[in-house]
Amino acid sequence: MKKMAVLLAAAVAFGTGVPARPVAAATGADKGIVSADYIVVSAMVESIDQERRIITLKGAGDKSVTLKISKKVKNFGELKKGDQVSAEYLDAVAVIVRKPDGKSRPGYLKEVTVAPRGKDSDGLPVDTVEGLGTVEAIDYDNRTVTFKGADGSSRTYRADERVSRLRYLLKGDKVFLKATEPLAVRIIPVEK
Repeated sequence: MKKMAVLLAAAVAFGTGVPARPVAAATGADKGIVSADYIVVSAMVESIDQERRIITLKGAGDKSVTLKISKKVKNFGELKKGDQVSAEYLDAVAVIVRKPDGKSRPGYLKEVTVAPRGKDSDGLPVDTVEGLGTVEAIDYDNRTVTFKGADGSSRTYRADERVSRLRYLLKGDKVFLKATEPLAVRIIPVEK
């Protein structure tokens, strides 16, 4: 597992991202299938790590997002720093948010998968990150939690439906969070 600080420092959501369509939870509890927002953005490639399949995109307002690239993105090897692209990605989702209780961390949801609504698919596997931090804000109706990590950076996550005790969390609570990393599913170079 990667550290939460890496995700929080690198995965700031684009302010101009357009939620194109939601991703539905599929069947198969053993695989830990969750729902995530499907985001479409126009951006510039700020940095790229071909070996680790990671890309950082800079969008409007100089906001950046770092994405793991799905193996389904076949043109990844052709992308380079400075390219203008249209990117589609599955946003980060909180799959565990709970108060630390001194017990061992939950062992389920080792493999987390997301699948687009209405498509016959087993979904796409995504990496997860975990960490301890503080609830900065919480929206119970929209199921979002703004989490401040140990490094001081913040990130807002939509809580998956399996986060059943969300209503018991309060602003200022110290929490353990486990979340999916954002995953790029399509990147198309834009003609200049």
